[in-house]
Amino acid sequence: MTTREKGTGLGLPIVKKILEEHGASLELRDAPPFGDGVHHGAQAVILLPVLDCEKKG
Repeated sequence: MTTREKGTGLGLPIVKKILEEHGASLELRDAPPFGDGVHHGAQAVILLPVLDCEKKG
């Protein structure tokens, strides 16, 4: 979703698709508050696979 006048809101879906094509994943979570009574934000977590260099040859 975008709040800008000009924008498609496709940024994160495109990033998610690219990550998945490379064996990674994208999770969107509620971020912990920054202080007492402060509004929560969003947190994007990218999980990357571990590359086994010995199998790669």
